[in-house]
Amino acid sequence: MDNRINWNPLMSSAIATFVKISPQRLEHHATGHRFRAGDLDWTTPFDRNAFLICPTLTPLYYTPSYELLNAEQQRRYNQLVALSTNELVGAFERALQPILRNLSINKRLPTNLRSLLPRFIEDETCHADIWWRLNRLAEPGWYAADPMHLVHLPPMVRILLRALVSHPSPFPVGLWTTLILEEHSMEITRRCTQCAVGIEPRFLAEYQLHAHDEARHIQIDWHMLELLLDRLSPAMLRLNIHLLQMIVSRFFLRPVNVAIRVLAQLAREFPELIQRMPKFQADLATLSTSGEYRKMIFSQQANPVTFGFINRLPDARRIFADLS
Repeated sequence: MDNRINWNPLMSSAIATFVKISPQRLEHHATGHRFRAGDLDWTTPFDRNAFLICPTLTPLYYTPSYELLNAEQQRRYNQLVALSTNELVGAFERALQPILRNLSINKRLPTNLRSLLPRFIEDETCHADIWWRLNRLAEPGWYAADPMHLVHLPPMVRILLRALVSHPSPFPVGLWTTLILEEHSMEITRRCTQCAVGIEPRFLAEYQLHAHDEARHIQIDWHMLELLLDRLSPAMLRLNIHLLQMIVSRFFLRPVNVAIRVLAQLAREFPELIQRMPKFQADLATLSTSGEYRKMIFSQQANPVTFGFINRLPDARRIFADLS
């Protein structure tokens, strides 16, 4: 490993210190740093009393409703959010692979970048399988045959995904969304590693080991997105920026669909919470105005490379300033 490269998942989030790495050095890193299922301990029995993710990564934590849950309910809510997060990450790692396949045959892109993509795709497939296997460890009855239990993507999301992954050159917003998700994975690692509560060892190891692959993937996204955005006409660039604004505002800053499904499952397990569901839903609707929630889910600190692009594009700066 090249010690001059900061591959530490706890790296500074400042864009000035997140230095772009050459494709050659990325290729070298990929040969020795790849997260695989064999890196985790699958034999130790699962601790059903453990937290699975840092509480600061759970939406309800940022609302008054969180304090309405007792300790047992908070722990179970935490587990359900972690399982749904694994479902979502795995689903997007599978769904966004066509972007990489399409770019890998785009002869207008440099060969040294395209050569990184087959391994990138292999990584994503492997990661999705690991998330599913970890969820089966926690809830074998739920995940025996299907990786999705808590998450059901709305039809509009599925349609949007299919459209964006099919045409990554005119619509690099799909790759930009991938970058946001991968930077969020790094934020998950940072917060879980520094968390005040103990995280179940396999889930913590998952976050930490995954971050080394994600650091490399973010670098590849960075290279690709820079090339693709620079080749867009002014009109297409504005369209992609508006699409990104819609995706961020609808699906990142207002996590209503998945968050409500998680709370519905919690209420099934704790029926005394059913009467509080309207309060929970009302609180979730306020998240887009929560500074601390935004800092975690989409911010300069959590998404330094994404905001590096936003800050250098005048239209993006204006649109995302309006969003704030």
